[in-house]
Amino acid sequence: MNALKVYKKIVDFAADVIYIFAILYALVHAPMLLGHKPVVIVSNSMSPTLKVGSIVYYTYTPEEELKQYDMIAFSYDGEDELITHRINSINNGKFETKGDGNDKADSKLIEYSNIKGRVSNVFIPFLGYYVGYVNNNMYIIVCAVLILIAEFILDNLKCFFKR
Repeated sequence: MNALKVYKKIVDFAADVIYIFAILYALVHAPMLLGHKPVVIVSNSMSPTLKVGSIVYYTYTPEEELKQYDMIAFSYDGEDELITHRINSINNGKFETKGDGNDKADSKLIEYSNIKGRVSNVFIPFLGYYVGYVNNNMYIIVCAVLILIAEFILDNLKCFFKR
């Protein structure tokens, strides 16, 4: 077998792996088409209900539909990090939250404007590690695209060198 054929087999295998991971990534994000946004669980504050590395989905929920014990995704004023906790109580339009794995309620009350949505009961364990890794290491996308371009070129070499 010549070197080009070996190289093509390696590139084809790498491309197949990339297709599998790309489909997996797309499936995780597909619910966004229906308004369900994914969030990766990064702490044990909701353990044992939600494990670190799980992906959960939240959807916009009007304030009047939120009730005690609902799981919500929210952020504190001026912060980008999303937190997933349960509503412990609602007092005068302020929400007290608490993680299932925490002994005490969160020290800060949150306003409805900081709530992104109610979290569904559907979650995918462990897949958040993969999604988080890809999102934080975009060079992986560049490498994947280069491999797919190499596969395309190798698959079409005969077209390029026709006489």
